[in-house]
Amino acid sequence: MFLEYRGEGIRFKSRSFTNVQDNGETPDLLVLDGQQRLTSIYCAMQSKQPVPTQTIKKDDVKNYYYLDILKCLDTNIDRVDAVISVPADKMIREDFGRKIIKDLSKHDGEYHEHLFPLNTVYDTAEANMWKNGYRKYHGYDEEIISRLDQFDEKILMTIIKYTIPVIQLDKTTPKEAVCQVFENVNTGGVPLTVFELVTAAFAAEDFILREDWEMRSDKMKNAEGTFELLSVIASTDFLASITLFSQVKAKKNIKL
Repeated sequence: MFLEYRGEGIRFKSRSFTNVQDNGETPDLLVLDGQQRLTSIYCAMQSKQPVPTQTIKKDDVKNYYYLDILKCLDTNIDRVDAVISVPADKMIREDFGRKIIKDLSKHDGEYHEHLFPLNTVYDTAEANMWKNGYRKYHGYDEEIISRLDQFDEKILMTIIKYTIPVIQLDKTTPKEAVCQVFENVNTGGVPLTVFELVTAAFAAEDFILREDWEMRSDKMKNAEGTFELLSVIASTDFLASITLFSQVKAKKNIKL
């Protein structure tokens, strides 16, 4: 779900995708829902930098990804097994890292192992240069050329032509409606709440709501006596309470 950003009533503090250099320009669109998926797609399939990710043991690593041409075309192999991840230095090692078994740091290594760099899929010029080098490396072997043509048609073109349905909210959409729609549609992935959007809205006014909430949350968690009940209050509960109180205060002219 996207939101047109340049409307007068739309003021959310934006941040760039992972691996994207922030140039300080005001964006035309904000991604409200689908951030994880689009970030993964961008990092793995377009960014030329290694992808920050985690191992099964939750260790932070940076990898590049390849498509194994032979496995992609083998109908007996699950497509997920055709996606190969390699460390940031593009060296595949064994024997606890002491022995290099595949060196993909140069194109010749990629050609030899029949591994197509995934981050060139949407870069037509670079992808074509890679394919020309692959044909040349293998001596323009007819079987190699035929296999590459199949890979191009069945795999690369399928990726390039794949479309993702998008809901785009108009720039005239009120902030309250944006928050409500966001809460209703954002049900998958890492749970996000309206608190995330409100935090972004306040950040545009140079007030960091999350830091303020964390300070108050720590106080409530360490409270004693009657205030111990507040230790289980979530950020959205806190936000809703303040909103209700402010409405009552405005109607009854309550003074603090």
